[in-house]
Amino acid sequence: MSFDKNIYLIGMMGAGKSTVGKYLARLLKLRFIDLDVEIEKDANMQITKIFQIHGENYFRLLEESILAKMSSNNSSVIATGGGCILSSKNRKIMSRNGYRVFLKVDIDTLYDRLTKSYTRPLAKSKKQLQSIYNERYSLYCDCDQNVNAVSHPQIVAKKIYDYLK
Repeated sequence: MSFDKNIYLIGMMGAGKSTVGKYLARLLKLRFIDLDVEIEKDANMQITKIFQIHGENYFRLLEESILAKMSSNNSSVIATGGGCILSSKNRKIMSRNGYRVFLKVDIDTLYDRLTKSYTRPLAKSKKQLQSIYNERYSLYCDCDQNVNAVSHPQIVAKKIYDYLK
């Protein structure tokens, strides 16, 4: 299968965008790009440090810039950050240059995943996580495909792959 557009994985922090993205890229034989990793490389610091030192607004501008740069590479699977969808500029880039997939995960699962991993700058409590989810939900749903991402990442990647075939 040949895919001449980018595939953007969109969803909340902890939804599995990076993990699913690696599996999906392998299935499709495409390049995998983790937007958060690219931001950290560009800034030469971890995202938590970017938030601490420069704040969220600076991070979002950096995110826009890196997304635009990475989107020029067609035929890539791109795992976006959870808040990437908030920018109208990012939404235009993604809709124009690719296929957008929302990895849908319930709040309890997200919270469990996030408390077992490293600290996220915007997820300090389940209530705060729910608030962020509510704010972004309609933007997430305005994608080309919505996929329940609670199962194993390989299964989620295969669902997306099968849909794209």
